[in-house]
Amino acid sequence: MRHPFLRATLPLAGMNMLTQAARAVLSVVGPILAVQYGLTASQLGLLSAAMFAAYCLWQLPVGLLLDLFGPRAVQSCMGLTAAAGFAAFALADGMTGFMLARALTGIGVASGLMAVLKANTQWYKRHQVAAMTGIAMVVAGCGGLLVTAPANAVLPLIGWRGVFWGLAALSLAMTAWVWLSVREPQRPEVRRRCHFAGEIAVIGHIYTNS
Repeated sequence: MRHPFLRATLPLAGMNMLTQAARAVLSVVGPILAVQYGLTASQLGLLSAAMFAAYCLWQLPVGLLLDLFGPRAVQSCMGLTAAAGFAAFALADGMTGFMLARALTGIGVASGLMAVLKANTQWYKRHQVAAMTGIAMVVAGCGGLLVTAPANAVLPLIGWRGVFWGLAALSLAMTAWVWLSVREPQRPEVRRRCHFAGEIAVIGHIYTNS
């Protein structure tokens, strides 16, 4: 890969941008949902908690998946999951549907940071990883900007459902970019042989003892 930043780091950072967008979008549409559905501040907070809970619970499994299958395959699948989560929220019509959609979104964006880190350790020398990761975090941080002023500007035209449909479309576009651009290294790292069932058992043990 001649330009690993353009071919790997940047598209994966763009995918990570969806993580920030998913976090910030409720600050834009939350007041509208509160009025339309009579949601309290606690219920709006619960919607955020549903996404973060799913995001946190998926961290260990997604780390295993990244080691086994690489950033390209995992982030492509997760991008489709995030798109489904945004679309499900756009179609939802009550608290239960909103919570399930937010949880699905949380799973979909859970690998954003780890995929960038994984790719950077594969494509750069050790002394370059920190700098490239820092640049990727700047790109990802733009996701918060994406759903503040721009989303507020189009909200009167397309409504809150339109905002989520737009995020779903963006997720699909980012997924296509990752799938078409990111490649595994020509000399892949030596991976430790492991039994998948054994790894899942270890993850379950961690969850039940945390």
